[in-house]
Amino acid sequence: MQIDKPWGFELVLDDGEDYTFKVIRVKPGCRLSLQTHERKRETLLVLEGIMRLEVGPAVHRLVPFMHRTILAGEVHRIGCMGDDVLVFAEAATGGRMWDVTRHEDDYGRL
Repeated sequence: MQIDKPWGFELVLDDGEDYTFKVIRVKPGCRLSLQTHERKRETLLVLEGIMRLEVGPAVHRLVPFMHRTILAGEVHRIGCMGDDVLVFAEAATGGRMWDVTRHEDDYGRL
C-alpha cells in the first residue's frame, strides 16, 4: 500500500499488530516531521541517496547501507540531502504506524 506524503511517499510492505516494514522515498531538499514515538522502535537502512538524520541534538549523515536504530521516545527527524532522492527501509517494532507525535512540521500537519 502506497501512502503519498508532501515530501514523497511510504510503501507499506507489512503492517502487523506489533511490526511494520516500509520503504520510504523522500524528495530532494524535503524532510519529515520532527517527531517521537511512545512505543515504536525504528531501524532505518539507507538504500539510495543521502540521509540527514537528527536524533536529539546530534546530526548524522547516512549513505547507502548505513543504518541507525531510533528508540522509543527519541526526538528525531529525517531529511534528504543533495540532489538525488532518498530511499530507505524502515523496520518498526513495538507500536503501530500511527504511534507518532509531531513536534515540528514543514507542511502544517501538527
